[in-house]
Amino acid sequence: MFRTKKNLVIAITVSDADALRISVPPLRGFARNAILVIHNDNTDIKLTDSDIKKLGWRGSIHIINTDAPCGELLARVAIIDYCARDLGDADWLVFVNEADILINTDIPDVSKNAFAVVQNATTLTDKVTDIFKIARNWATGTKYGQTGPRFDITGPMLRTMFLGEFSEFIKQLRPQIEKIAHSVRGGVSFGVVMWNALNAFMRAKYPYTAPIYMHSTNYVAVKIGSGNSEMSAKILDKYNDLFESAANENLVAPAQ
Repeated sequence: MFRTKKNLVIAITVSDADALRISVPPLRGFARNAILVIHNDNTDIKLTDSDIKKLGWRGSIHIINTDAPCGELLARVAIIDYCARDLGDADWLVFVNEADILINTDIPDVSKNAFAVVQNATTLTDKVTDIFKIARNWATGTKYGQTGPRFDITGPMLRTMFLGEFSEFIKQLRPQIEKIAHSVRGGVSFGVVMWNALNAFMRAKYPYTAPIYMHSTNYVAVKIGSGNSEMSAKILDKYNDLFESAANENLVAPAQ
């Protein structure tokens, strides 16, 4: 059975502030039951609460304006650290890409052994106007885009009680992660990389936990014109080998 959680954090990482015109307006229906945290990685623009309210958000908001760009990976780490420091009563966090759409914030009443709730996402690669053809409560599929489980750090609901240690895990591995990223031609999906890292960390540190899958749709990923730009299995294997090795070597100090 699903229930609404008032201590949910919706976290958006931003490099292009104009993209918030896609991601923020659909969130207005969730404002009473969630906290919005935005990490602005564009030092040319300082976002304010007023800017976000103009896009329809009427709930609690926290904006992190950086002094120097830190990139997608460290922006998410910064959000985790911020939530741990200033929003300690939040139980769940969901990351959203700046041009993607969160269409549902329902969280199932699950065991604490479930560290994440994976749901389906629809990925649009053809027409951006298809966004307007997807109803907020749509859950079974549509002829627009491709729908399937979202194995990415953006989209799943993440239980915050484990994220502080995971943040340290990522920070300690940052040099190795960036080394692999720099060896890749084209883009790197740090969302997939971070999801794989989280799973490796949890398997090693908290083997009694696991993500669960709910057959419902909560996310629309906008990848117009991206085609088949997914990372190769060979590159993912490099990341996975790094994460598995580091997690099993107890890189992160045991919990007290």
